[in-house]
Amino acid sequence: MKSTSVSKFSLIIILIFVFSLQGISENQKHVLKFEKNDTLEQIWEKIKYNGYEFQVSHNWVFDMSPEQKIAFYGRRPSRQSTRLERSDDIGPLARYLEKKALPARFDWRNHNGHTYIGAVRNQGYCGSCYAFGAAAAAEGTYNVAMNRYDGNCIDLSESFIMWCLGSLSQFYPHFFGCDGADYDYMELQALVEYGIVRESDYPYTTSFSGVCTHWNDPIIKFTQWYRIPCGDIDAIKTAIMTYGVVDAAVLVSGAFEAYHSGVYQDSNTSCYASPCYYTPTDHAISLVGWDDADGSFILRNSWGSSWGENGYMRIKYNSAIVACEVCYLVISDIVLQLSVSREELNMWVFNQEYANVSLIVDKKNEVDVQKYIIYKKEAGGAYQLLTEIQDFELQYNALSFIDKQLDAGKSYTYKAVALDSHGIIVANSPEITI
Repeated sequence: MKSTSVSKFSLIIILIFVFSLQGISENQKHVLKFEKNDTLEQIWEKIKYNGYEFQVSHNWVFDMSPEQKIAFYGRRPSRQSTRLERSDDIGPLARYLEKKALPARFDWRNHNGHTYIGAVRNQGYCGSCYAFGAAAAAEGTYNVAMNRYDGNCIDLSESFIMWCLGSLSQFYPHFFGCDGADYDYMELQALVEYGIVRESDYPYTTSFSGVCTHWNDPIIKFTQWYRIPCGDIDAIKTAIMTYGVVDAAVLVSGAFEAYHSGVYQDSNTSCYASPCYYTPTDHAISLVGWDDADGSFILRNSWGSSWGENGYMRIKYNSAIVACEVCYLVISDIVLQLSVSREELNMWVFNQEYANVSLIVDKKNEVDVQKYIIYKKEAGGAYQLLTEIQDFELQYNALSFIDKQLDAGKSYTYKAVALDSHGIIVANSPEITI
């Protein structure tokens, strides 16, 4: 009798062990990884097996040859010798964290009935995704700061990032043309140091003449850029809501390429590298909003409007490592709107050319500003101080005057800057050439 009891007890233990293994096997169903070379049939099977809820189909990216895809994906690891050491300062976003009420859904494509981001673009067969991610973030940030929406949304030049900024020696190791960009996001640093021109001045092209001829086009500069802590979903949401569209990157699989609709999901969710924002990715995108109902960010791609949901994807908050390398741009809390028009005064004895110069100062918050300086230069020359005015001297946040020192046949460029009480530039206007 005693041995029979022991046998029954052993059987029970074995059955418990078997059932526990079955439970583990069930859980393991949800960690099947998508691979880059998966066929569409394999992707469908994995979606079904994992219990995901999105649809896939053939499209021009999925159907590329393996050789085309190698050249196409433009986010790449940073070279150890050129890595950019950057502090963990998250910038002005810190003062808004846990203080702003985050709605369940937010989308810059439809905010209070207006869109603050233009149409989806198509990078073509070129590894320039980094330029599109940066330009989308710059456009969104500028539009929100300047309250430009719908038909007034600004459209900025990806080509200027690729071929002009990328040709500068300090940026060339990090990004250039169709060769992609590394994890250091130096294309954002270039928008701070040099700025960007409008798409109408330098339309998108995948070829380069070897010389940038757009340095004298009107420039829009950004004050600074910052990284958002890896995997901090609320911080990413706060940045989107406060500053506009953000720049980010993903690790693409065959399922990502073939995405058609629904909420994309995969098992690449960990920011495991050190530092965490060097976790491998291969494609730059931007984020324009989120939806808590399905736990997803609204991802803007640069593969044209025929891909995904009219060029967009709903992606789970941590899938495809989308939350590991998110960055936001800041344009100053002071916006300087400079305008210059050239006029000709026809007299009986002589003709005199002059310029009407006006500056409007738009302060978004309480900021330290001491004075404003307007500079002018002749073509090929250096900037010279034209006028200086103290902040308290402004009349209705504006100033205007006539510049009589113009010669017929010569072109001139103007710009304005705002300085704080320490003499640090806190805002720049776009350059204007007449």
